[in-house]
Amino acid sequence: MNDFGSALKAIFEKIGEFFDLFDLSFFVSGVLAACGFGQLIYLAGFRYSLDLNGFPKVISTIILFYIAGLICFALGRWFRIGIIEKKKRSEFDRDFICILQAHGLADDPTIKAYIARQESRGIWRLYVRFWAELRENPSVSRSVSLLKRYWVMTATYDGLTVALLVWIIVITFWMFDSGVSIKLPISVGIGGIVILICLVIGCVHEAGRYFTYQLEEVVATIASKQTK
Repeated sequence: MNDFGSALKAIFEKIGEFFDLFDLSFFVSGVLAACGFGQLIYLAGFRYSLDLNGFPKVISTIILFYIAGLICFALGRWFRIGIIEKKKRSEFDRDFICILQAHGLADDPTIKAYIARQESRGIWRLYVRFWAELRENPSVSRSVSLLKRYWVMTATYDGLTVALLVWIIVITFWMFDSGVSIKLPISVGIGGIVILICLVIGCVHEAGRYFTYQLEEVVATIASKQTK
């Protein structure tokens, strides 16, 4: 029975690794964005058809959604970190030091050495090192799983940010210039755009919130490991 349980555990670990490789969070934004682009192409008056049928069509659709999700994630992460939070690096450093102090880690000689390396963003490198330490420590596997969950949620919201922006473009095009006979009423379109803008702002906020959760969990787990 023990051998059977070990074999079953190994199978589930391999399945988990497979889904980690093809992160399902990318499909959420990928499906939404791909449908938006499809609608935009239709509104522009282009008509297309795929000759694929059956299993090849299913695989092609899944790959299309996945690639669209990857693009949405990359653009969303660049939008949030590269533009919105570029001016907030000092805030990250301040918050990270505050968390270190709260857990009594700020006076550790190694940590103080990292903090002192301002020219090479030592505080950020310390955060990366903490992740490396957690990955190499099997005893904190539950915390690593939770951190992965936070990462997935951050990636999901980053991707949704771009997917929703795609639909804002679709609605705008549908209201003013589309190749279909029935245009979207302006009042309905404006209402939809306002709602989507609110959702975009919410997604950016939630992505930042889950990143903060990652930050807190990483430091708390390191502090807990050092006290054992």
